[in-house]
Amino acid sequence: MLLTYKVEIKPTEKQAWQIDCHIGGSRWAYNLFLDINRQRYEQGYHYMGAYEFSKWFNHEYLEANPDDMWIRELYAKSVKQAFIDADTAMKRFFKKQSGSPIGGRLSAVRAVITLLRMVKHKSLLANVIVLSYPSLVGCG
Repeated sequence: MLLTYKVEIKPTEKQAWQIDCHIGGSRWAYNLFLDINRQRYEQGYHYMGAYEFSKWFNHEYLEANPDDMWIRELYAKSVKQAFIDADTAMKRFFKKQSGSPIGGRLSAVRAVITLLRMVKHKSLLANVIVLSYPSLVGCG
């Protein structure tokens, strides 16, 4: 038997605003990673991976750009994961395993995982229904 979880979230207005902020911040971080690495490539510098970029971002970029300090108010792991996702997309592109990550979108799965963590910690109200499906072993 395969188990499937059907989740319906019912965020309050404040929670919906927080979800929008986190998703928007992750999108901004993803696009910043791509933009900075594109600029570095055009200027002849080496490619900066996700972890190196994260260190540079926290220690140099934010100090030089105080207008972007709002990103510190978000969940730090979602920002770091956006850097990792952008890095993975770039590496897949370099290996010709996928198309250009520019104009790409963040994985909806990441957003759902974040929401499920919020439900688990009781910071978001949700209805969870467990559905059972028959196994597909021997089919096809």
